[in-house]
Amino acid sequence: LIAMGAVSFTTAQRNGRESKRTADMKNVQNAFEQYFSQNGAYPTNCNSGSSQIATVMPNGRPKGPRPSEEYAWGCTATRYCVC
Repeated sequence: LIAMGAVSFTTAQRNGRESKRTADMKNVQNAFEQYFSQNGAYPTNCNSGSSQIATVMPNGRPKGPRPSEEYAWGCTATRYCVC
């Protein structure tokens, strides 16, 4: 019984982290698309201290669901990549 509970708990944690990642990516997508519609291009500087990122994401770039995780960012005027 304890083993089944441990497996269920681990699965619930994994699903929770995956849900946060999905929500983060959707929020990033919405922010970048809004920036593009207002400026005609995506931000070209994705560094966390960048004024362009501050415009896109006033609360800062999202962090991964675990303290040791960070998303990788890349930006050009025509595309962006966050993974």
